[in-house]
Amino acid sequence: MVGKEKKKKSFGMFGTKAKIFYGLMLIFPVIQFSFFYLGVNFNSVVLAFQKYELIDGKLELVSAGMKNFSDFFRWLRDGTAFGYLLKNTLIIYAIGLVIGLGGGLCFSFYIYKRKPGSKLFRLILFLPSILSAIVLSLMWDKFLNDGVINIVRDLFNRPELHDLRYTAKSQFAMVAAFTVLMGFGSSVLLFTGTMDQIDESVTEYAQIDGCTPFREFFSVTLPIVFPTVRTFIVLGVGQIFINQAYMLNFYSLGDSGDAAAPYSIFGYFLFREMYNPNATMASYPYMAACGVILTLFSAPITFGVKYLLERFGPKED
Repeated sequence: MVGKEKKKKSFGMFGTKAKIFYGLMLIFPVIQFSFFYLGVNFNSVVLAFQKYELIDGKLELVSAGMKNFSDFFRWLRDGTAFGYLLKNTLIIYAIGLVIGLGGGLCFSFYIYKRKPGSKLFRLILFLPSILSAIVLSLMWDKFLNDGVINIVRDLFNRPELHDLRYTAKSQFAMVAAFTVLMGFGSSVLLFTGTMDQIDESVTEYAQIDGCTPFREFFSVTLPIVFPTVRTFIVLGVGQIFINQAYMLNFYSLGDSGDAAAPYSIFGYFLFREMYNPNATMASYPYMAACGVILTLFSAPITFGVKYLLERFGPKED
């Protein structure tokens, strides 16, 4: 009996062999998290307080104190770039929140209720998930600039119409529309998958109780799927300053003026400043300081939004 009990414990959920198996399975994700998150971010924080100097013909890292941070706040105070970067970044997030979240939830509910065309819509919305964003951006570019623009120019005799990517009034709108196109499908699929997990007895009880579709959505469906909605919102807030809205797909790295253009946003601006062909390693400490400052700014907002959604968001009764 004692031998059987030992054997049972060793093969149980918390037995020795199970613990060894779980430990082995955790090795790779722990190493990956330690290297790509902890290591990279720790190095960035240290780099933010350093600078490169030419010593004996070699670039060496030396202490810079708070110089990189003071340079950031000087740039913030003296230039106008920060204003339109922040404005464009918030606009992109607001568009994604309203259309990606609001429209996504409504359309997901339509598909979830098996309304006419729901299977076809599900298939169409799944396509952006299996095609490369580069391919889709090229298709979007050709569709607008070689298709729609040419047709409108010929039909209405508007020779002044040019490529939307480099037309001042349409650059940001073109990128924003593509961001919505890419994000809407994934959000609908995410919310639809969550709604499909709702027990049928819950919706049947609501229908017997006389709930209208409108009331069912807000009183039954939304509270059940709200944890997914909360995750969607919190992740969006946390990525506000690193989202580049697919701008790199439309604008190459060769033109050094793209990053500072009035249609740019923070994520694209930071990426271009790091990979600008004219940039050197001397700019890395300053960009690391920018990342630290933006993290310190966005972290409390992210946790605050998470707390408010958990505190005041709809809950299952």
